[in-house]
Parts: sequence; C-alpha cells; structure tokens
Amino acid sequence: MTDKRFQHFPRGNNNITTILQPPVAAEAMQPSCPSSVTAMQKFMFEFGSDGNIHSVSFLGNLSHEDIRLMLESVRQELYADCGSAIYSYLKQNNMPYFGLKTEMIPLNNQEIMERARRFLQLCSPEDFDVRICRTDNYYAVMDQQVRTPDGGCEGCYYAVRKSADNGGFQYRIVGQTYACSRPDDTDHGYFAVRTGRDSQKFLNLDTKTGEPVFPSFGCIDIMGALINIDSITTSGQAKKIAVK
Repeated sequence: MTDKRFQHFPRGNNNITTILQPPVAAEAMQPSCPSSVTAMQKFMFEFGSDGNIHSVSFLGNLSHEDIRLMLESVRQELYADCGSAIYSYLKQNNMPYFGLKTEMIPLNNQEIMERARRFLQLCSPEDFDVRICRTDNYYAVMDQQVRTPDGGCEGCYYAVRKSADNGGFQYRIVGQTYACSRPDDTDHGYFAVRTGRDSQKFLNLDTKTGEPVFPSFGCIDIMGALINIDSITTSGQAKKIAVK
C-alpha cells in the first residue's frame, strides 16, 4: 500500500522528485490570524547540505527584522531540524502565519552544482526555478561537498535572498563553486556577490576566479552570510563573515 504521507511530482523543468513530509504539527496548518490570511505573503526557506534540501514554506506577515531574528534563532540547528525550529519560533513569538509545510528534496551533486551555477552566473531571476519565481520571499543556503575519484573534492556554497519590496522584488546572492584536484593539490573556484531588482539583469558587485574565497576545507558559516547579506559587497567582506 502506498504511504499517503508522501507524494511525488516533478519540480519545474528539472524533474526533481519532491518528498512531501507531514506537517510539523496538525495545528501548524491552522492560521494564527485568520482575518489577515488574504494579505499574507509567501515565504520559503531552503537549507541545503549533503545531497538534501530541507524546505519550509508558509504564508505570513514578517518584516526583514523578524526574518533576521528568526534565522539567528535557528542558526545553530541542523538543517534537517530547521523546519521544527521555525515552527516553534513562529508559535512562541505569536507571529501570524498559515499553512506551514516542510519538505525534504533529495538532489545529486550535479543538480546542486547546476543550481549554484544558475544563482551565480545566469543573467536574470527569470532563469530561476519556477518555485522561486512564485514566492514573495525566498531565503536559501547551501553547503555542498563531495569527493572526486582522484581524491579531491567538488562543491559549492551559496546564500540567496529574494524579498518583496515596494511592489517589486530585490535579490541578493553570495556564493562560490569550487573544485580541488589531487594529487597535484590545486584548488579552483568561482565566487560572486550579486544584486538584482525585479526581472532586470543581475549586477555583479564582485567576482573572483582562481583560488577559492571560501576554502575547500574548514568551517564556513554560510548562514551568517545569509543573515548579513546586505552588508556584503566584496569577497573580502564575505570571507570575514563566513570563514571561521
């Protein structure tokens, strides 16, 4: 018998299978402020690592400061636990929300690297996943690394924010793709800080090619980069915030 808690369907044009998990709690599906549901915006948060994206989405009325404080509160959580942590934060702080849903999206390394490439190199927001285009406010982090057959590694980091603003949308992106080869012990990366508005082409505030800005090995606080993304315009600022 098929377990009805799980549904499978393609996402956008990438044929990515999504596993819909049960709500965090039954009451999470109930509006905390029913009269304002029609005025709510859609929020989506994605936390990615080790071949999985853990997604949380809901309708709500949250300011930029509300989001910053909420992300600070879940900063030390395992990405798999961020859905429950966000739900608890909304409840404890009496924030209006409706229809909270969690998902776990399994992706292979090639798919994750392609997502990173789109964020860091494609021209405009219209090139993004259809889910992002349909979301008013989108916050995402990724910390991905895999071993390569030669004993080296390949991976990416990114912090992405889309926020509703004055009838339009603003975008901020900080991220890096990289590869390290063995046994010649060479590292190569592409790093970018980008900003955008509505459907206009992205502006690269800073780009670096060659030695990775974020090291291939070590502790990278990519959540810190997301929380402080407005203050990052250069590779040096990104490194100061994220490299621990």
